[in-house]
Amino acid sequence: MNKITLTFPDQNQVEYEKGVTPLEVASGISNSLRKKAIAARFNDKTISLDTPIDESGSLQIFTFKDDGGKEVFWHSSAHLMAQAIKRLYPKAELGIGPPIADGFYYDIDLEEKLTPDDLEKIESEMAKIVDEDLKITGRILEKGEALKFFKEQHENLKIELI
Repeated sequence: MNKITLTFPDQNQVEYEKGVTPLEVASGISNSLRKKAIAARFNDKTISLDTPIDESGSLQIFTFKDDGGKEVFWHSSAHLMAQAIKRLYPKAELGIGPPIADGFYYDIDLEEKLTPDDLEKIESEMAKIVDEDLKITGRILEKGEALKFFKEQHENLKIELI
């Protein structure tokens, strides 16, 4: 069978072709939702908008209005900021960068102290990275692989976390 049934938060059920992505679902609902969509939750697991869905289940499309959407947006923003910091300050060591109730932060170890001018440079670099439209992918490493990877990157804070 090549069809799956997705159940939405309002309990409405719609049949789709197996392999449909949350972005395709959002596009079918409205152009506005497609533009505002950030991520999705499928069967209680947060997934990206380009993740194919191959089985029936519950689906919620997240926008920034949703707590889940804010969490994904701010988590991604923390990674974006970390990438900008590493470009501007290659010797910076990264700790963690979680989303919090009203934004995000990133723990960094840096020889120099940051000033408001530095924050403007970081924001500018973040904008440049966004304009590059890089493909974002995740990967899960085994502990040994992760330790090796971060050792090669000279990321001692990450090694301590592992």
